[in-house]
Amino acid sequence: MNAENYDFVLNIYGNANMDNNIDDEDIEYIKAVIDGKETLTKLSDANNDGKVDERDIEQIKQIIDGDEKELILIDSANRTVALKTPIERIVIARKGAEEFTILMARDKIVGIGDDAKQNNPDIVRKTGVDKVQSVGNFNSGSLDYEAIISLNPDLVIATSPSLKKGLADKIPGNIPVVALDCEVDPDLAFQDEIIKKLGYIVNEPEKADEIINWRSKYKNILSNKINNLDPDALPTYYVETYEKYLTYMSDQYDSKAIKDCGGINIVDGSSFQKNELLDGEVTIDAEWLIDQNPDYIFIRENTNVAGFNWTEEEAKKELESLIDRPGWENLKAVKNGHVYLYNKCFVRSRSEIGKVYFAKWLHPELFKDLNPDAIHAEYWKEFLDIDLEGLWVYPEPV
Repeated sequence: MNAENYDFVLNIYGNANMDNNIDDEDIEYIKAVIDGKETLTKLSDANNDGKVDERDIEQIKQIIDGDEKELILIDSANRTVALKTPIERIVIARKGAEEFTILMARDKIVGIGDDAKQNNPDIVRKTGVDKVQSVGNFNSGSLDYEAIISLNPDLVIATSPSLKKGLADKIPGNIPVVALDCEVDPDLAFQDEIIKKLGYIVNEPEKADEIINWRSKYKNILSNKINNLDPDALPTYYVETYEKYLTYMSDQYDSKAIKDCGGINIVDGSSFQKNELLDGEVTIDAEWLIDQNPDYIFIRENTNVAGFNWTEEEAKKELESLIDRPGWENLKAVKNGHVYLYNKCFVRSRSEIGKVYFAKWLHPELFKDLNPDAIHAEYWKEFLDIDLEGLWVYPEPV
């Protein structure tokens, strides 16, 4: 698969033809713009100097060769940010892009927030990133800006929600801050754009392509089969997140990651309202859930529990505790053994792998040839050279 087949626009200045890559086609496009044969796009002005000319062609050539002195991009907060390159020192100031940054540039990470360590502990610990300088905890309001500045970073990675709370305002203007929201939105195309953008930021665009191609392979396997299912005969499911009876509709977070896996979210179209002050959370009534009687129930498990050190005995005990609620003994999902626990990573940075798990739980016969555990292990070995262990979901698909 080539970059032009991806279904996103790479928001880096120099991507003149607004596809998913910066290549010779962009040079030809700029030449056509200069000659009045093509329409100016927002990314045509590769050096962002207010005009399109031969200097933009030179900038694109440098980006292609990986020796540009500056890279200008549009981040997840829709901000135009100029980076002095090469980028050698990165601080991750909030959870969000740490997994993709680790995949492509873990040796460049010189500081990381405790948020990232707590919310994605498996990959942070296994790759040794937890040993780099701590820069505090943004969520608790204790981010250490002095520590960030003292690390002399070439780049601080944040998220658009953290920028809204003023993170960038406390960092000197000579230190660029870029919002990358890969965990805010689990949509694969959205994440792929961030992966490719990071690839250019750390001068590893080919590595980014490898990751995206790998993700796309499994995305296509699932969609080719799921698209042929009868939409009126799909099983129903309920997704429970970090608290009992707290969920999302299918346009956000966990539910968005699961929505294309061949089932129907019972909360969609219900009378429950999103709590917009709490990222669109939906709290349902226990009695309503029993009345809906979904075919499947998926419950998020804490990332500090499920993973490398989780045992089947612990997982079984956890599941028994979670389904021990009034009326649940009569639910189809409980009686048929269709209540499943999943690690949060599978609806965030590893949502392409998570989709394989959810699709196989929902349609075991349709995907009998897919082994989600093996696919997850392949991810760790291929991109991190780490052998996967432990238990990440429970019960595992059969």
